[in-house]
Amino acid sequence: MLKGVTTDGCLKPVDGLCLETLPRNGDEFPRALYVRIDERDIRHVQYAQRAMLSLEHDVGPALYSPDGETDRQLQIPARPSIRNPELSSVSVISLCRAMSVETNNYVDWFMHWWDYGDVDAFFINLGNLCLRRDMSNPPPGLVSEEQLGRCLELHGLLDRFTRLDLCISRWLRSKQANAKEEQLVELRIALESVLLADDHEGEKTHRLATRGAWLLGETVDKRKAYFRTLRDAYGIASTVLHAGSLNRKNTEKLATTIGEAQDLCRAAILRITKAGDMPDWSDVVFGKRFRRAPDKNNGRVSWDADSMIKNAMSLQRVAKELNKNSGGVGQSDRWLFQGMFLADPILLSLATEIALKAWQCLERGGAPNRTHDLLKLFDSLKKDTQEMLEAKMRKVSPYSVHAEQPGMQNLTPDLQDMVAARRHPLRTVLSSHCEAFQRWRYSYEMKSFAIFESGEIDLALTVIIDAYGERRRS
Repeated sequence: MLKGVTTDGCLKPVDGLCLETLPRNGDEFPRALYVRIDERDIRHVQYAQRAMLSLEHDVGPALYSPDGETDRQLQIPARPSIRNPELSSVSVISLCRAMSVETNNYVDWFMHWWDYGDVDAFFINLGNLCLRRDMSNPPPGLVSEEQLGRCLELHGLLDRFTRLDLCISRWLRSKQANAKEEQLVELRIALESVLLADDHEGEKTHRLATRGAWLLGETVDKRKAYFRTLRDAYGIASTVLHAGSLNRKNTEKLATTIGEAQDLCRAAILRITKAGDMPDWSDVVFGKRFRRAPDKNNGRVSWDADSMIKNAMSLQRVAKELNKNSGGVGQSDRWLFQGMFLADPILLSLATEIALKAWQCLERGGAPNRTHDLLKLFDSLKKDTQEMLEAKMRKVSPYSVHAEQPGMQNLTPDLQDMVAARRHPLRTVLSSHCEAFQRWRYSYEMKSFAIFESGEIDLALTVIIDAYGERRRS
């Protein structure tokens, strides 16, 4: 459930994502929402005509028996997998920020839940749990399906350009702040994030105003006006930071300057989103038009999936050589021993990440997801690919020796592990090591070393690589 945005009908810019506005009458609410709110709650009417964002997932196997058996215990549902792999890296928070920019209005979520539909009755009440926070309802901005599609494009840029994400966050704070001083300070940070991201030394006011003017101004007169607005807003904000107070002689002019600078900051974000890249400022300030770079290969960037899988194989080989030679390294060579200890999880988790991304590129013919999370990468693959990899893993995993025997799939995951009948051994390994690359790469920040099962992840990596080779040869 979102606040600050509304729609005219049901918007579906891509498969698996829907944004719609609830009806005015609570009796017409979707059942999944209706059962989560109490009619006696004073907030009940506040759900009317609010926007509801849905991301479709699949979950299985079925959690009940169709033959009428009634003695089965309530179960915890399996982890849902997103239906559209292109949405696997979507963050609701980042998407709300993108909608805020597109609509020029504050958009945020205030209620979140998993809706399992009719099979909710077979869960331990997990489907009824939801997260709630401030329900305040600012005046909503109308968004169209085309705009929502642009929001997804902007969301995709935020992973690549953290400065752009910081800019949006601070721009929103500037729009929400009540005090003029706070508005200016937040706006100053937002403008620096987008216009001075690569420039940390020397005089800033003139460079920031010049860059903004050339980026946004189509004519000389507009560039002059934009330069003055940005220069004045940034200068006043600097005065607040250094002096700690604000000259309030002309509050009306000050409010106008802040509002115009906020609009220019938003325009810069939209311009960068449209181009799909950060500007080369040396080109911009010499008058070169900032446009979307022409795509190669008929709109696709070339991703060599075969080379990626070879890189994964190379890293796996290095890890195996380190393990093979680690037995001869005693505590006398402490630093070599510790280096090998740290290198193994980093190399294997990185190799697994690259191998999964090679599969993504093979299936999509385009760029992989920008994430290190192994489970998210696996979930983004096609369903038949996931099932094929799981089947190959079951053949070699010691935890799945009895997985194909009749009746084993009806056991709970814990019982499956106890009798070596794990149905999804690959998912289990990737889930337990999903953040291994980040954790071990920054091991000095861990209070204690995390568990890393080299044998399990190496086996999973081998399955992924071998299956890739079979697919390419077929």
